[in-house]
Amino acid sequence: MNQYGMLKLIRITQEGSYIDGCRISDVTLDQIGLDYKSDIHFRIAVTDEPLNKRGLTIFGKNFGNYGQNLLARVLYNVQEE
Repeated sequence: MNQYGMLKLIRITQEGSYIDGCRISDVTLDQIGLDYKSDIHFRIAVTDEPLNKRGLTIFGKNFGNYGQNLLARVLYNVQEE
């Protein structure tokens, strides 16, 4: 751990979607259709698959193990059409 708690890298490319380098989805950049004016909504959820029915806990500032709120940073490459 570092001073920021648990950091995760989420990457969406032309080949698929990844968390910390592990493929999590076939969803690609072309499918989500982002442009420079797009809003980005981020959702964390537990699936209905039997192995994932234990739940999910998200902590924020002054609640839980880390003294900070959730933080998202967006990095992107501009591609010319």
